[in-house]
Order: sequence, then C-alpha cells, then structure tokens
Amino acid sequence: MVEEDQARPFAYATTPTVTGDEEATSLQSQRKLRRKKFCICYISVSLVIGLVLPLVLIFTVFKVKKPTMTLNSVQFEKVSISNSTSLAGIPSLNPTTPTTTTTSTNPSINMTMLADMSVKNPNVASFKFKPGTTILYYYGSEAGVARNPAGNAKAKKTMHMNLTIDLYIQADSSTPSKLEHLTSDLKSGEMSMDSYTILDGRVNVLNIFKKNVEIKMNCTMTLAISSGSPVSVSLKDMQCKSKVKL
Repeated sequence: MVEEDQARPFAYATTPTVTGDEEATSLQSQRKLRRKKFCICYISVSLVIGLVLPLVLIFTVFKVKKPTMTLNSVQFEKVSISNSTSLAGIPSLNPTTPTTTTTSTNPSINMTMLADMSVKNPNVASFKFKPGTTILYYYGSEAGVARNPAGNAKAKKTMHMNLTIDLYIQADSSTPSKLEHLTSDLKSGEMSMDSYTILDGRVNVLNIFKKNVEIKMNCTMTLAISSGSPVSVSLKDMQCKSKVKL
C-alpha cells in the first residue's frame, strides 16, 4: 500500500486557457473603464473651470473700478463789475492805467466761467451717466449753477465735457459778511470761490455685472482780478478733491 502511494505521480498545475472571445471582452472592459475615468476627469476639470474662472474674472477683469472726474481748466469771459468805484485799489496789469481809491457800498461782479471737465473710465465696460449739477459758491452763498450734460465714457477712455456757468455776486448792507468779503476782495484784486459737482451713473459689464456709481468733486479756486481795460479775471490757483461711491 505504501509502495503504491509512493509510485503515484504528482499532479501538475494546469494553466487555464483563455478563448479569443474572453480576451476581446476583457479588452473592451478595460477600454470602457479608461473612457469612464476620462469622462470623470473631463467633467471634474470642466466644473472647476466653470466655477473658478468666473470668480477670477469677477475679481480681476470684470471688477468695477472707480471712474474719476477732473476739472482740467477754467476761463472767465464777459467780466463786469458794478461800477468804476468797485475797482478801488485793484492792481492794474497796465502800469499806465491809474487805480481809483474810492469804494462802493453795493459792489457786484458778473462774469461767465468756461470749464473743461473730464471723466476717466478705467473699466472694461462703458460708464453711462445722467445729467449732473455743478454749483459755484462765494463764501457759502450760491453764485451760479449749471447742468452737466449726460454722457457715456467708453471703456478705458476719457470723456471731456465743456461747461458754461453764468456767475453773479452782489452784496449790500443786508448781507454784511458778504459785503465785507466782496469789498475786500475787489480791493486786493484776488477772490476765492468753491465749486461742487455731482454725477450719477452706472457701469454695466456684459449686462451681468452692474454697479451704480456716484462721483462728487469739490474744488477751491483763487481768482486774480485785474483792472485793465476791460477788466479781466483769471485763475491763479485751484485745488480739487473727488469722492467716488460704488
């Protein structure tokens, strides 16, 4: 019995045979798996781009920036002072022109101011604004008002506006403080005025990102008055400050 067991040969492991159909099915399954993984990766990348890219654009390219307004220059025309006695002590640009030493009890000055203003738009979309208002003050008293025209400052462009303001300043005994200032200014040949301008508009990016914009600008001007013939007024100094609200 023992001899028979020892004489029995060992069984060899057999390698399973794979038919052609089974191999084709396996390759097809692998291809499907690869396509599925590719689709998942593609969808994931598309979702990331679709979510992240708009956020990047919103906070960079499409971010609404503050437009700026500037009062570039001013000129004065049609200057008229109430009468010759209003020019007491005003220095003349012409040395041969004498100056009077009398005073006026009711001084006044009338003139037209031509202003060159501009709006700079740093955005990738246009800045469309409504008609605005510019008011000039003389020691807190309104001296002239003008309406700024509506406009559309194109993307990355600066739009210029020409403004005409008629100014009239008069003082008498009923306004002692104003009378004192105007009399003193006409004597010294130098006067100060303040201007206030406000514009309201909107920046519209792709009709998706919309932002209302309010621009306020305050300027202080120092004017020089000469008693030449005719009397003239020119800008000596100007300081402006702007505030933009989005």
